[in-house]
Amino acid sequence: MCGGPVVKGELPEIAGGKRYTIRDVPGEPKVVCFDAAPMLRPDDAGAIAITGSHAALFRGRPDNVIRTDLYAAFFNDAGVGKEQAGIARLDDLDKRAMAAGTVSAASAPIGDSRAEYEFGVLSHLNESASTLGGRVGMRLKDFVEMLIAAN
Repeated sequence: MCGGPVVKGELPEIAGGKRYTIRDVPGEPKVVCFDAAPMLRPDDAGAIAITGSHAALFRGRPDNVIRTDLYAAFFNDAGVGKEQAGIARLDDLDKRAMAAGTVSAASAPIGDSRAEYEFGVLSHLNESASTLGGRVGMRLKDFVEMLIAAN
């Protein structure tokens, strides 16, 4: 690898993966699932977003992956990893007063947002999510229902 050429250039937009609208009822936050966090779109503003991605920050610094203001965002903890890397984004979103959490990778596979919604068990939450009633060990689907009812 050290002897190989260094390739430079712009990376293409993430393609592949799927987006699903789980719930879209007027007067309630929309619930969307997408298999990779960069698939978030501006029209998702105010939604409850479930992504198949981990909650790590790229290069460990705040980035612009979650650029849209959401009601709540959920990720896979991907086993959490070294120095809590797999959940680092939760604190960053808390600074924006955005509820966020992760489901345990043991409860739902990373990359499959619909499985996370259906079967995921919350493993970590930021303060904003805890204030809204989220608890570690709760099913993500149940917490989403709580968030909708409280809105």
